[in-house]
Amino acid sequence: MILSPQPARAETVAWAVLPIRAKTPPTSDPTLLRLTEEIGRAVHEVVSGPVRVVSRELRDETCPSNEARCPNDITSLLRAERALSLWLDDGHGRLMLRVYRALHGIEKEFEIPCTRQEGKIHCETKSFAKKLRTPRAKLAPEEVNSAFGALSARLEACRQRPVKGPTRKLPKKVEVRFELDHRGRATHVRIEPRRIQGQAPFQCMARVVEELDLRKDGRALGPLRFPLPVSNPASP
Repeated sequence: MILSPQPARAETVAWAVLPIRAKTPPTSDPTLLRLTEEIGRAVHEVVSGPVRVVSRELRDETCPSNEARCPNDITSLLRAERALSLWLDDGHGRLMLRVYRALHGIEKEFEIPCTRQEGKIHCETKSFAKKLRTPRAKLAPEEVNSAFGALSARLEACRQRPVKGPTRKLPKKVEVRFELDHRGRATHVRIEPRRIQGQAPFQCMARVVEELDLRKDGRALGPLRFPLPVSNPASP
């Protein structure tokens, strides 16, 4: 879990947790920072990816509502894939959680019970694990094929780069192998056969495939393999 006053430039985290709001915070935790960190640690244990607890200043700037109702673009403001806003009721017996998802706005809302123990407020976090997790469907092959096909023009541009040595020494069949993580992003990209990985066209193609992003949550998929264009008429 990351405690950070504001997101670093160009850095995106999986989850951003906004400090808890309440009309009348408990005297034992007037800033609600202790309880916020407790919730943040619980979130970190049940979700994938890094979790950042943002500062109260950044919360007030990006989500000014006193009842923790944030604008639908809160995730982009916090550079996060999901944002969690928190509201403790007046009796300190319930904590409202609102999950915002990038490009979707509010994804889900639910409450968890809280109790006072030795003067401190504690909220029951075991039950919210299932509520925070989103069932992941397997990414459909046609979606992957379509996304890879959209790279064809860029891969063809890579093919035009000069190679070292005559093109007749290039293998007749070249393919790229990779996996898709749970966010639909390409990982572990490699060119086969490996002996040509250092050639400029295929270094370029590997970088293009590394940018493949289906922008869709799902179960990790792979290894996958796709053919790549080989011959380069501009080379001797």
